[in-house]
Amino acid sequence: MLSALSYQLRREFFKKKSNVVIAILGVLFAALIIGVTHMMYLESEAVRNPDVVAAGISIAAMIVFDFTLAQISSGDLLFTNSDVNFYLAGPFTPKFNLLLPIITCLKTSVILLFVLSCQGAVLGNLLHVSGLDMIVLLIAVFIVSVIGYTFSQIVNALAYDKKVIRNVIEGIFIGLQIIVVLVSAYTLYKKAGSINAIPDLGSDKIITTVGDSIILKIIPIAGWISLITDGIYKASIIKLVFGIALTILSVAVLAFVANTFEFDYYERAIESAQKIAERVAAAKAGVDASANMTKLKNDGKKHVGGWGPSVFFHKHLNENRRATKLFFINKLATLYKIMVIIYCGFMTKTMGDDPSAMVVMALVMLGLLDTIVFAGGKSVVEITKPYFYLIPEKTSKKLFYTVMGGVPEIIFNALLAAVVVMWAYASGINVPIAIAAFVFFFFYDLLCTYTAILAGLIFKSFGKTLLTIVRYMIF
Repeated sequence: MLSALSYQLRREFFKKKSNVVIAILGVLFAALIIGVTHMMYLESEAVRNPDVVAAGISIAAMIVFDFTLAQISSGDLLFTNSDVNFYLAGPFTPKFNLLLPIITCLKTSVILLFVLSCQGAVLGNLLHVSGLDMIVLLIAVFIVSVIGYTFSQIVNALAYDKKVIRNVIEGIFIGLQIIVVLVSAYTLYKKAGSINAIPDLGSDKIITTVGDSIILKIIPIAGWISLITDGIYKASIIKLVFGIALTILSVAVLAFVANTFEFDYYERAIESAQKIAERVAAAKAGVDASANMTKLKNDGKKHVGGWGPSVFFHKHLNENRRATKLFFINKLATLYKIMVIIYCGFMTKTMGDDPSAMVVMALVMLGLLDTIVFAGGKSVVEITKPYFYLIPEKTSKKLFYTVMGGVPEIIFNALLAAVVVMWAYASGINVPIAIAAFVFFFFYDLLCTYTAILAGLIFKSFGKTLLTIVRYMIF
């Protein structure tokens, strides 16, 4: 059975040579970033604080564990249609087939490691980590994600039809993490004397307060990996041995459950495979798969509006309206704006009194993150559809109307970017700078969209895959 599984995985990976090329480029780029991080550490005059590094790794482990818990809330078993047709219908046991969604989760873990490695320079500036610290961080996060995803898939397989049980399990973990945040906030409040004075404590003090929380250490999996890293960085044999013992015990418990309990999840696996296939198809078509299906059915009876190439504009507009009434808000772009404000808040003290320095940093971060958001989407996938070429109009005109469907999101995003830039300008509200920021990001987001379209047209499927990797590198 293992030979059949390994053969399929090898065949799937080597089927396209671009997969091999992208994998090699990804490893080399990650190694390069880690090397640059170590060089920054050697040349930096800042003193490395092992307590801050250990606390930062603990926080990262807790955040990654949150991602794995998201699988429990959905109850999905990450099977694909090919898995269902080959393995579930073949001479493979349910226990063996449970490896399939776990392996799918491991692919997500690898992507997560790549994204984290690309943040080496940021972490080096914030935590003063070395290249070796980055390797320890990646190993810790990988272990947490592997055990966490395995735990979530086993829970879903055993309680796929018992949503209450899954909600209770997820609620316990989330409750512990909320307690960590509340206790840490109260501790920081007591140390600073007031809420407004908390940023004055500095990023090191804030990180160590949250990362060294006793409650964080008792959170299964993430807390136990945190004990191991604490034992390494703080030379505590007790924490190291205790953390390793608890981690081994958790793996042993999962193995015992997987080997002892009877699994009857095939019906849920087929359902999950169909849902995943629908989500993939919806993503390729630029449609929100979570939109209300009744509303989609009713809206489908109406004419989308426009004629000829202008249909593309109205089509995208209607699809956005079906997903949410606030169709002009891009959730990911808005989240990134909040991330920029938080990061700039941490870096306030290191930027000095020059307001232009903070503005430049905000502009750079906003531009990089907007590249991730707008270098793709409906406009890029639209050109892959056969009906795009069947409309007897100039390609430039069809591209224009296709891109215009995303203009409401671009306008609102540019307004948010202008607000963030004004906030970063510490000397006060500066209307000319805000207007300039709005104009810049409006045309920059349009440029990102057109560049992604050109990459898709020139390099075909390899260009789209490479563009995705570049977006992860920037992030």
